[in-house]
Amino acid sequence: MGYRYIPEDRRPQNTRHLMLGQKLFVLARGKSGFRLLSAEILELNDLAIFTEPFRSGENIVHLKPRHAVWAFFWSPYGGECRFKTQILTEYTKPYPYLLLEHGDDLLYNEDRKIFSCDLDLAVMVTHLPAATYGRAIPSEELFDDKTLEDIPIRLIELSGSGLVVDSPTSFEEADLIQIHPGAEGPAFLEGWLAKATTVEGGLVRFRFLKKSRESLETILNFIAPRVSENALKGRKRRSAVMED
Repeated sequence: MGYRYIPEDRRPQNTRHLMLGQKLFVLARGKSGFRLLSAEILELNDLAIFTEPFRSGENIVHLKPRHAVWAFFWSPYGGECRFKTQILTEYTKPYPYLLLEHGDDLLYNEDRKIFSCDLDLAVMVTHLPAATYGRAIPSEELFDDKTLEDIPIRLIELSGSGLVVDSPTSFEEADLIQIHPGAEGPAFLEGWLAKATTVEGGLVRFRFLKKSRESLETILNFIAPRVSENALKGRKRRSAVMED
């Protein structure tokens, strides 16, 4: 049954390439903004995705069957991806689980992510130029060098895949940073590593290096209520959440 899985360094081309244990996320509209729903993939076959019930925190949230929603996932190197799906069937026995429709058309956002929010926060980063670490594997140990420079920057955008900063210091592509959010920034970012992918003048886009599932959920829970109301523009406005 493992034939459908692909290496972590390749982007999935459809949802049959997903991994067991991976999490799917849904943004549910509420009066005070979006809230984050998540469900773990329990099984896959060529006909459907088997997941646990979607939850918001510890609470189960019921999605309306046969109602199209955008679902999201993160592959280690592919970043944010979304696909349109729907609940085909909901089972309660022998244990609660859902059957979701596969997504054959996966959408990768190369610029602005849906799971992103605008910020304007002063944070510090430790800068490690690409020329300094050469071919070494990026890791926290590289930042043990006490001669590395700490740089004040403005954190202006945060997403599930990375961040955009406004910096008075020049960066080059592949430069590494270690984040120190200080009093203004989100505390959970302390010590996170990111790699520069795009440099446009003073604006630099960084991609987070590998994150644990727990750290990904932490950042998504921070972003979800701050996501722009226009993020899912064009999607049907009717709620996909069944009220209890």
